[in-house]
Amino acid sequence: MGKITEKFKKLFGYFKGGVDRFRVTVIFTLMVFGLVVLTTELENLSYEKLSVVSSSLIEVNKCFVLGIFLTAMFEVIREQYFEERKKWIIRTIYTVLTVIIGFGAYVLSFVVYNFEIGFWMLLPISLLIFLTVPILKIGNKEKYLQSVFVNFVVSSIFATVLYIGISLILVTITALFGFEMFYGFVLRFYMYSWVFVFDVLGVSLFLSLLKKPSDNLESYDFPYILKMLIKFVITPLIIIYTGILYVYLATVVISMKLPKGLISHLVLWYTAFSLIIIILITPLTKNDKFLGNFKKYFPYFSIPLIFASLFAIFQRIYQYGITENRYYVLLFIFWLFFCMILYIIKSKVTGVFISLIICLIIAVYTPFSAEKVSVYSQSQRLKRMLVKYGALKDGKVSKITQNLTNNEGSQIHTTIQYISDNSTIAKLNFKNEKGEVYSTLGDLEKGLDVKESWKDYYYRSDDEGNYEERKVITYKVKNIENSEIISDIAGYDNFISYKNVYNEDPINQENESEKYKIILKNKTITINSKDGAELAKINYEDAVKQIVAKLRTSKLPDTSDTVYEVPQKDLEYIGTIGKINYKISLRSIDDEIINGKPKDLYYEEFDFMFSEKK
Repeated sequence: MGKITEKFKKLFGYFKGGVDRFRVTVIFTLMVFGLVVLTTELENLSYEKLSVVSSSLIEVNKCFVLGIFLTAMFEVIREQYFEERKKWIIRTIYTVLTVIIGFGAYVLSFVVYNFEIGFWMLLPISLLIFLTVPILKIGNKEKYLQSVFVNFVVSSIFATVLYIGISLILVTITALFGFEMFYGFVLRFYMYSWVFVFDVLGVSLFLSLLKKPSDNLESYDFPYILKMLIKFVITPLIIIYTGILYVYLATVVISMKLPKGLISHLVLWYTAFSLIIIILITPLTKNDKFLGNFKKYFPYFSIPLIFASLFAIFQRIYQYGITENRYYVLLFIFWLFFCMILYIIKSKVTGVFISLIICLIIAVYTPFSAEKVSVYSQSQRLKRMLVKYGALKDGKVSKITQNLTNNEGSQIHTTIQYISDNSTIAKLNFKNEKGEVYSTLGDLEKGLDVKESWKDYYYRSDDEGNYEERKVITYKVKNIENSEIISDIAGYDNFISYKNVYNEDPINQENESEKYKIILKNKTITINSKDGAELAKINYEDAVKQIVAKLRTSKLPDTSDTVYEVPQKDLEYIGTIGKINYKISLRSIDDEIINGKPKDLYYEEFDFMFSEKK
C-alpha cells in the first residue's frame, strides 16, 4: 500500500511541477474544458436564446484553444530570456498579450475578413517556436527534442489508458444500475471526460515532464524500446520504401513516361517523416554505425526523389495552374530540399525549425501567400482560356460562341468557381458591353453563356494524365412550377411515401396498418400479413433500374441541358408478385455516367402503393 501511495505522490508531484511552471497554460486548458461543458449543456436545453449564447461561447473557446499554445510558447521564452524573480510580471504581460492576439486574430480572421486559416495557422507556428526556443542556447539540441517526443508519447498513453478506464467504469455503472433514463447525460459525460483527460490532464502531464533550461541532458538516455523500434523497424522500412521509389523512377526513365502526380505527395510525407527520424537518431549515431550511415547517406538519396516530385507538381501546375493545395505541396517540397541540403552540409536542427516557421508565415501572411498566388494563377489561366475562345478582348467579356466540349467548358466553369470561392469576381475587372464590371459569379457566367452541361460535367485526372468523365443526367416529372406532384393511386388500397431514400445510405423503415406490416430494409420492401406470413418481397432498386433503362432508350427531346422533364408515367414501375399488385412512383432520378457508361442512380424519395388480389 505504501508503494502505491508513493507512486501517486510522485505522479501528483509531476502534475504540481507542470502547474507551477506553466500555470497560465493550465488555466487556459481549464477554461477550454469549462466552456465545452457550458456550451454543450446550453445546447441541450433546446432554448433558442440560450442556443445563440452557446454559439457565441463556442467562438470564444477558439481563442482559448489558441491561448493554450501561445501561453506555452511565451513561458519557454520567459524561461530562456528573463530573470526568475520577474516571472509574475512577465506572465502578466504575456497573458494580456495572449488575450489581445487571440481575440484580435479572431476578429480579423472571422469577422473582418474571411481568413480562417490565418487564425488556425498561429497554432503550428506557436508550437514550432515552443520547440525552437529551448534548443537555441543548448548543445544537446537533439537530446532535448528526444525528451519532448518521449514526453508526448508518455502523456498520450497516460491519457488514452485513463480515458479507457473511465469509459469502462461508466459503461459498467450504466449497465448495472440502469441509468437509461439519463442516457443523454451519460453520453455527454463521455465527451466531458475525454476533453478533461486529454486537454487538462494530458497537457499538464506533458508540460510537467518538459526539461528545464537548467537540466543536464548529458545523462539523458532515449528509451530502449523506442531505440529498437527505430533501428530495427522504422529505419529498414524507410530504406525499403526508398528502394521502391527508385525502382519506380527507373521504370519512368526506361519507359520515357511522365512520373505520376501522386509521387509528389508520397515523397513529401515520406521525406518529412524521415527527417523527424533523422533528428531523433542524431544523439544515437555516435555509438551506432547503422544509424550513423542512415543519417549520413539518406539526404543524398532523397534529392533525386525530391526532384522527381518537383517535376510532377510542375507538370500539374503547367496544365491547370496553381491551387492552394499545389502551392503548399510545392512550398514544402522546397523546404524539404533545403533541409536535406542542410544535413548534407551541416547537421543543424535549428535551421529546420526556423525555416519551417518562415515557410508557414510566407504561405499565409505575406503577399506571396497560398491564397493570393493561387487566385492570381487561376485568374491568368481564365484570361488565357477566354482569349483563346474569343470571349475576352480589351477587358470586355462576350458570350462564348465556339462549340466547346464539356471538358473545355467545365475547366472555364471550375476556374471561375475557384476564383469566386477564394477571392472576388470584381477583382478580375471583366466588363460587359456597357463597360460595367462583373461583380458576381452568376452575372459573369451569364455573360459568358456558361452551359448547364459544363457545370454538371466533372473530370478527374488520374496520376498518368488520363481523364475520367463524369456526367449526371436528371429525369424529373414534368410539372407546373412550384406545384406539388400528386401520385395517381387509383386501383391501390395502400399508400406509403418514402422520404430521404439515398442510394449511398438507404434507410430502414417499418409501417403498419390493420392488415399489413411493411418493412423497408436494404433496398427491399417486404409486405407481411398481420399473422407474420410473407406476401411479397420487392427490390425497389431493380424497379428503378428498369425505369431508367426505358428512359435511356426512349426518344427524348434534343437539348444542350442534362435535365429532362418526362410524364409521370415514365417514372413509374408497375408489377405483380403473388397476390400483390404494386406501383413505385418517383419524382426524379439522377443517372450518373462515367466515361460514357452508366455508373450509379440517385434518388431521394418515392411513393409505394399496393393492393392484394381478392
